[in-house]
Amino acid sequence: MTEERFVAIEGVNYPVLISDEYQALQAALAAGRAVVELIMGSGPMSGVPFAVERLEEADGDYLERVVRRALNMPWIIGETRRLMIREFCMEDIKSVRKEPEDTEDDRIFYTADKLEAYIKNQYGFYQYGIWALVEKCSGTLVGMAGLTDKNGEEWDGETVRLELGYHIFEPYRRNGYGVEACQKILDYADENICRKIWAEIESGNLASISLIKKLGFKLVSQRYSEEGRCSFLYARN
Repeated sequence: MTEERFVAIEGVNYPVLISDEYQALQAALAAGRAVVELIMGSGPMSGVPFAVERLEEADGDYLERVVRRALNMPWIIGETRRLMIREFCMEDIKSVRKEPEDTEDDRIFYTADKLEAYIKNQYGFYQYGIWALVEKCSGTLVGMAGLTDKNGEEWDGETVRLELGYHIFEPYRRNGYGVEACQKILDYADENICRKIWAEIESGNLASISLIKKLGFKLVSQRYSEEGRCSFLYARN
């Protein structure tokens, strides 16, 4: 069975091929098309990254994500009153602000080769990561926020997997963007990933501690680094 559907994105109709036929799927992949494998009995066979067991699973939202991934268009994670939360794209490099407190993780987003690898490997494999926060009224990139995989890090008996993080660029701070974005990301995580999210914050970062408490996180542990810095671990169940 082979079926072609169309999904509208920003006023443009894009075709998506849905099929359980190996040759049809491979030909469509080779042509750079958006493809969904329809799994029949024994499981996926074609190596297509998207697959469904029933045609009704391939609804509009699902097909939009298939198209965006196939054509390197950033996924839209969600919208708030003032912000659009989406994946980073290469064009964002010119808009990412370089700030003195940036960590090595922050620098991924303003180095072309690192950002390209992040988009391909982090978004492509995990389907989540750190996302761009874009002010809807102006189109301005005001910061970043999202989820980081902590790989089951042990924290005084707690196993930390997904950590919430955010970075609002200096000119746009104290406007409530951090709470607004993080709440939407937690809602997205509830529906699409998992509910239990963690946050590690240095004890002196009072602004982030205040934010995380507003989001319903509770303090569960603390520890000291070799340099004597104290960090708190918060969790939301």
